Amino acid sequence: MLKNKETRVILDTKKLKNLRGNCQTLKDVLDAVSNEQVSSMLVVVETLLWVFLHDPPNGDEMEASFISKLSGISSSKRIQKVPNQYLNMIISALDTSPLQQKEQLIQLLKKMKRNQNLSTNIHTVLITKHEEKRVDNKKKHCFVFKHPQGCDISDSECGFIVKFRRPVRYYWIGELSIDDKDYQDSGIHYHGFSSAQDICTYRLFDGIGPDKGTPVPSIGHWKWFEKWLPESDLKEKQKCLAIDISDYLIAKC
Repeated sequence: MLKNKETRVILDTKKLKNLRGNCQTLKDVLDAVSNEQVSSMLVVVETLLWVFLHDPPNGDEMEASFISKLSGISSSKRIQKVPNQYLNMIISALDTSPLQQKEQLIQLLKKMKRNQNLSTNIHTVLITKHEEKRVDNKKKHCFVFKHPQGCDISDSECGFIVKFRRPVRYYWIGELSIDDKDYQDSGIHYHGFSSAQDICTYRLFDGIGPDKGTPVPSIGHWKWFEKWLPESDLKEKQKCLAIDISDYLIAKC
């Protein structure tokens, strides 16, 4: 997710577009993380897809230890790690790409998987959309998860609500709701330990390959696979998000 002064904002597609426009090199990506323009490694991965598509780094730039520098910057900041599960989906899709630069990017993503400051198997929860409603002309998405320490509340599920609005055409903003009224009759309750900075929303599209078993994830409006996989015609399957809530990996599908 992009960092915002308003802590409830978890998605701003206009800022995502501006980030891509400002990141033309690996150094630009490092600067964006260093300047706290990004607070999720999922967004970093999306930005790398953009950089390698338009201007693949040369060998010297790769030898400058991008992963080492990114790891060093991230270790001193509050930044969401990317789940290995998410990286695996990206790598599987890139494997089918006809573009030559895919090999260089795949190797970089595999290095991210091996770096504990950048990726994880245990700190990030992948959650799928639970239910969508429309309230006051806003799309309200209800997400649920299993509380790692258990929960004594039996009449509703642990979760939270994300409301989406479109301030101008083509752009969307998603906000974490902390308003008790939104949770009335929703079937979920909000514990309050989740902040917008710990959440990144994304979409899953149809799977690729002969058995179409591996879905393709994408953040915001830019569908990176349309360029990397020009022969594909993938349709959206579901809205999802990644959230840091515990030292355990809990997934709800």
